Amino acid sequence: MDKRTLVLKFGGSSVATVQKIVAIAERIITVAANNRCVVVVSAMGDDTDILLDSASTLHPERYPREYDMLLATGEQKTIALLSMALQEKGALARSLTGWQARIKTTAQHRKARIIDIDTKTIKDCWKRDEIPIIAGFQGIHAENITTLGRGGSDLTAVALAAAIYADECQIFTDVDGIYSADPRIVAEAVKISEMNYIAMLELASLGAQVLHNRAVELACKMNIPLRVLSSFIEGDGTLVTHNIKNTPTISGITVEKQQNVINVLYKQDSIHHHNCWKLLEEHNISLSTVHWSRYQDSFLLSFATSENQAKQIIQAIETTIGKDLEHIDSHRGQARISIVGVGIQSSEYVFSAAHHWLMNHDIPILLSTSSESRFSFHVNEKSANFIAQELHRLFHLQ
Repeated sequence: MDKRTLVLKFGGSSVATVQKIVAIAERIITVAANNRCVVVVSAMGDDTDILLDSASTLHPERYPREYDMLLATGEQKTIALLSMALQEKGALARSLTGWQARIKTTAQHRKARIIDIDTKTIKDCWKRDEIPIIAGFQGIHAENITTLGRGGSDLTAVALAAAIYADECQIFTDVDGIYSADPRIVAEAVKISEMNYIAMLELASLGAQVLHNRAVELACKMNIPLRVLSSFIEGDGTLVTHNIKNTPTISGITVEKQQNVINVLYKQDSIHHHNCWKLLEEHNISLSTVHWSRYQDSFLLSFATSENQAKQIIQAIETTIGKDLEHIDSHRGQARISIVGVGIQSSEYVFSAAHHWLMNHDIPILLSTSSESRFSFHVNEKSANFIAQELHRLFHLQ
C-alpha cells in the first residue's frame, strides 16, 4: 500500500517544554512509520514574547530586518530540540530553518508572503529516510531572513502541504478538534467531526484560535484537507475540507471579549471614506464587521476592535478626519457573539430566532453585522457567556 504524504504542524503550546517535545516525538515516530511526513513547529510556549521583551528597550519595530532575525531564532530552537528528541529515540531526523527548506518569500519584513517552495531539500531528506523538521513562521528573500506575521507557522504548514502535494495537513494543538462553542464557556459544546472551509474561515476570523484564518484561506484555495488534532490525546479530530456531507446551517457560536465598539460621525467626503477604510485595514479590522450608514448629511461609521488598540485607532481617526469629525464615542467592556454556518444570511429562522430571544431577555445590541456565513452582534461582556449558552441550546447545537 502506498504511503500517504502528511504535514504535521505543532504549535507553541504543544512544544512548550522539553518534556512535551519528547512526548510529541513519540507521536511523530508512530505516524511516520506508515506515512511520508514533514513536520512544522512553532517557537516554544512564550518564547516569541520573551524574545520581543528582551529587545523592548531597543525599539525593534524600527529595525524590521533585525526584528525578523531575532524572532526567527525561536523556531530554530524548537527544530533543534525536536530533531534531537527524535534521534534519541532511534529515528532519523534533520532540522531545517526556513531558508534551508528553500521557502522563498516577498521582501517585506514582519509580514512576508510565501511565493515559492523548492522541495528538493525535503525530498533529499526522504531519500535518506529522514524526517524533515522545519521551522514555521519564516522564510528567505535574497539573503535576508523574513517572517510571515501572525499565524505564520500555520501558513508554513499549509504552503508546504501544497508544495509536496500532501494528502492532509494535520494541525496538532492543545484541543482535540473544533467545537460548536468554547467548552470553557458552553459546557454542552460538542466536537465537530467535519467542517467546510467557509465555516472554519469564519470561526478562525472570529476568535476561534485553533487555526489562523490566513492558513484556512490558503488551504481552501489550494484544496488542502486540514485536520485539527490533539498533540497528546488520540482521536480523529476535526477534518476541514470542501467535501462535507449534510452540512448544518449553524456550525458554531463564538465569543470574543474585551471588545470596544466605536462610533464615528463625520461630514460626507469621499476622501475621508477612503482613508477610514484604509486605516481599518491597517489595524487588521475585518471590513466585513464594519457598519456604515448615512446620518442626515453625514456618515456614521461603527466598528469594533480590541480594547488594547482602541485608543490608538481613535487617535488615528481624529488625525485622519480632522476638522470634519463631528462626533466620536467609544464603548468598552463589550463582547462580540457570532453565529457561524453556511447560508446564515439567507436563513430567516436564524436571524428571527436570535433577535426574538434577545428582545425577550431585554438584551441591548450596540452593533450587529452579517455575511453569508455569520451573524455577529455586540453585547455587554458581563452577559456574553449566558447568551452564548442559551443560543447554543436554542439552536440545538448540543
